[in-house]
Amino acid sequence: MSKTSRGKDPTVKGEVQSSLFDSPVADDHANVITALQADFEIPKGLIERLKPGGQELPDALRETAELLAAVSDEDAPKPASGSPFLASLGLSAEVSGADDTPLMSSSGPPQFFVCDAIDPPVKDDMASMEHPMFTLQKTPDKNIRKYEHNGVHIEITPSVKGMATLWDKDILIVAISHLLAKMNSGIQTHRTVRFRASEMLRTTQRGIGGSAYTQLVDGLDRLAGTRIKTDIKTGNRRTREGFGLIESWKVVQEENDERMSHIEITISDWLWRAILGREVLTLSPDYFGLTSAIERRLYEIARKHCGSQPKFSISLEVLHKKVGSTNIRRQFRHAIKQCVEEDRLPDYHLHYEIESDMVTFIRREVLLEGRVTRP
Repeated sequence: MSKTSRGKDPTVKGEVQSSLFDSPVADDHANVITALQADFEIPKGLIERLKPGGQELPDALRETAELLAAVSDEDAPKPASGSPFLASLGLSAEVSGADDTPLMSSSGPPQFFVCDAIDPPVKDDMASMEHPMFTLQKTPDKNIRKYEHNGVHIEITPSVKGMATLWDKDILIVAISHLLAKMNSGIQTHRTVRFRASEMLRTTQRGIGGSAYTQLVDGLDRLAGTRIKTDIKTGNRRTREGFGLIESWKVVQEENDERMSHIEITISDWLWRAILGREVLTLSPDYFGLTSAIERRLYEIARKHCGSQPKFSISLEVLHKKVGSTNIRRQFRHAIKQCVEEDRLPDYHLHYEIESDMVTFIRREVLLEGRVTRP
């Protein structure tokens, strides 16, 4: 990383005003780091890497400011002006250099939200956890689906490239997770989100080879092309509406580089209302490690219906409908028995009772504590 010189024009991209280095400063590293975090809204994980170790504060500040200047275009929003703490030290927090669109603007709403948190808690919306809105097939599924249960109606119409798959849903889960992490920190967000393609692949436990990026773009196509018509209530509003799982998407590439750098997606207003209404649940990070679509759906249903209860039982008939499997009942029953034998669901043990044709989800935690005995 190149050193930032004193006294250079602070309007030049990547430079930091010289007052950051030339003014007298307090010798309390922790307070300065806290102020930097507040001014630049840097993720906690990045702040941890910025903390000085055994060096003079001016040197530590210089290194910190250089790193901030280097990442300001991609990873950090523009600093807030007029930090009371930095002003009291005679410091300027202005880092110049322009991103193509600011994360926040006093003149209007942000154009997009940058997903820059480090490994936020994994979140999913409750509606798609309970009802089958994604296909379990990896091969193109071009059939129109109609689902009805307890007064909820859903019609799913795929595009010519097929219905969005349960693996395509990972893109939405990553976006929801970042949005909630920022919202819970009191940071303004927007339903157009930008994230690094490589980070999305890492988080969802996929490879980072060329085929992984190709599959990612294919998934974006299916998410945008799949049309949902439903009357499921989100954000305390029930409307009968049609929408794509995402409204639009684009791939962002660096100048003179053909490789995919970032992805921007605009989520549907329907999903945005669910996020604003906190109609989400936390998933185990091990969810992304499940390679079977049926296991993923079983985990989602267990998390939605069992939650923190010791156990939850459901008939095989209703479970078949909620999973969204196109297999006949006999084939689905065989798949459930196989899941019971392999017992790979995060957080939940699965039990199938042949005589009653009932499936029971039991929290592993209560099994270990002996509060519920294994059937």
